[in-house]
Amino acid sequence: MTPAGADLGPVLGALGWWGLQHAWRRPQAGEPLHAEHLLRSDTQAIDLAAGDHQPARWHFRIGGSDYLVENNGRRWSLSAGAPPARADVTITATTQALTAFIVAGSDAGIDITGETGPVQRYRQLIGTMATVVQPV
Repeated sequence: MTPAGADLGPVLGALGWWGLQHAWRRPQAGEPLHAEHLLRSDTQAIDLAAGDHQPARWHFRIGGSDYLVENNGRRWSLSAGAPPARADVTITATTQALTAFIVAGSDAGIDITGETGPVQRYRQLIGTMATVVQPV
């Protein structure tokens, strides 16, 4: 990225946050939702609103695809693919089950593995989007 492009980072971040606060809505019944879009929105909400910037590595196995949400000690990020090292928490679910877990706290269809402390932290943080973003 060029320096001029990097200067746009805060602007794009602010526009994304505005979208989460003012335009995000829970998917309607039967409406397709890509897991990456859901995870990207939730990761952004955690990064901007949770106030937790301790290192973490969460591996999501959603519908046959792997995603990695991690914090490097400064910011939360999302990438496609399996983690390069052991994850603190591994979550296996369908996109629909993950959506229900994030917005309503429903454990149905969710398999969460890891040590107790990291799993509790994951459970606390993953619902950040539902608590700070009011779906329209």
